[in-house]
Amino acid sequence: ANAAPVEVAHHMARIQAHAEKLWWAGQGGNLELAKFYRHEIKEEMEVIAQARVVDDGVPVGEHMQVYGIRAIDALKEQLATQGLTGFNDHYETLINTCNSCHAVTGHPYLRMRIPATDRFSGQVFSY
Repeated sequence: ANAAPVEVAHHMARIQAHAEKLWWAGQGGNLELAKFYRHEIKEEMEVIAQARVVDDGVPVGEHMQVYGIRAIDALKEQLATQGLTGFNDHYETLINTCNSCHAVTGHPYLRMRIPATDRFSGQVFSY
């Protein structure tokens, strides 16, 4: 039996939630939590990349490898070597990379940004 096809939007929604939590962890000065959510984002990206998803002829999986995974791996290195120094700039770079990939894959209307409000009021993000 073939595995169920990977639903990209499902994983993207999870990436978005993890990315917002990553932001609030960074704002809260919580390096370990930021590392945790960075890892969660990587896991979701890997599902899409490893499934080699092609959607309407667009190799979404390949683009995830080139854009998403490279960017999230760079953030791992930055968090490991710099901690939260420069976090806001690194996060903005990540978001810009998401938007670049969305444009290249024919979804320019999917524009992400730095969260303005914390929708996860049931969680403590500060260290």
